[in-house]
Amino acid sequence: MSSINFNNNKFNGKLGNKRAYDYYNSAKHLRCDTSDEMIDCVKNVLGCNLIQDKEFYDEFWEKVFLQNDEDGYNGGIKLNLNTTDNLYSESNIASTLELMGTLIIRSERKRDNPDEYMKVYHSREMFKKAIDEQNAIRHITENTSEGKYSKEKGLDDFFVLANQMNYKMEKRFDKLDDKHLEKLDKEYGSKYPQVHDYYIGYLNMKHILKEINEIKKLRKLNKEENVKYKLIKKNVRSLKEDFLDCINKKARPIVFKAPLPDCGSPDWDEFDILDKEHIKYALYLTKGNDMQDDLSVAIRDLNDVIKECEFTKIQANVLELLREDKTQEDIGNMLNISKQVVNSHINAIVNRVYNKNLEKYTDWYYLNICKGEYKKCSKCGEIKLINNFGTNSRRKDGYETFCKNCRNNI
Repeated sequence: MSSINFNNNKFNGKLGNKRAYDYYNSAKHLRCDTSDEMIDCVKNVLGCNLIQDKEFYDEFWEKVFLQNDEDGYNGGIKLNLNTTDNLYSESNIASTLELMGTLIIRSERKRDNPDEYMKVYHSREMFKKAIDEQNAIRHITENTSEGKYSKEKGLDDFFVLANQMNYKMEKRFDKLDDKHLEKLDKEYGSKYPQVHDYYIGYLNMKHILKEINEIKKLRKLNKEENVKYKLIKKNVRSLKEDFLDCINKKARPIVFKAPLPDCGSPDWDEFDILDKEHIKYALYLTKGNDMQDDLSVAIRDLNDVIKECEFTKIQANVLELLREDKTQEDIGNMLNISKQVVNSHINAIVNRVYNKNLEKYTDWYYLNICKGEYKKCSKCGEIKLINNFGTNSRRKDGYETFCKNCRNNI
């Protein structure tokens, strides 16, 4: 018996002079009082009642999933896919069975349990529109008697936004001959021993098949040889499919279309005030959500540090524009400087903020964790850690009277 054309695993063909969609056309006009009755009607249409230990007695459904029977017959749907096949969920068979299930769900919603009906949307825009429309109509009808009008019109439906598939199967070859298989073995066989084992098994079976074919050219095969020939031929095909299936399972050749948007929120506990990269990107932030938010607290602390820093006039201008969401190119155009100069000023700003953070952290550390030695500057009058003063061997304590900052200003 000949195989059916898979059509890249979508299968729009006929089996038993019927297409998959013909079954849905036969069922879509059915009207039943309960969902259980609707299930029985759908079973009758599909022919899936258990008869003589067979779930499907209809020829279409009996053969559409058949995978390499003893006569070498293949059905319309492949369950062991290779990298060039569409997923089963995208096939015409899956779509038809899904539509049949929808008929049952509609019956459930309309007659048995109107409060637990779900509508699934694959488009975010359609999903939002459905919710907005339902809320608008409910707002109009909520004053009607016990909301009966709403229920009768299906306004208590439950909407679900289905996750979009963000991947596709990688396509390698349209037709796989022995050269392609050898190339795949070189690529994956060295990484995965099981892949190479399947390939060696395939080559051995192919060699035996070649020997039998040589005998066939000389004489007719006897009954035992003919059985062996069919078995070897089936094993060659099976090992080839197993070889490709092993690659799929080991290497998982799935290509992602695009990264999904990050729906989470940053963990601001990881923010490091002594990491210059963290500081640089934090400068672009001006406010958070509220004062109970980790981000808002981090930005408030950063703003306090910035107020304590001393910047040149142009650095202050760059920082102000940076915190107004201006790009480096925009800042350069507004201040009439190059983008490289803007970047240099930003790095200088980051260094000043970093030094101030380091100073404040060091001060906190020696006050609270490890008691340090302090000294009062005779110029500015501030009490600072001893390492803020230069050494002077002529003085009794060994340090200058002015702090390093005051001495630099002088």
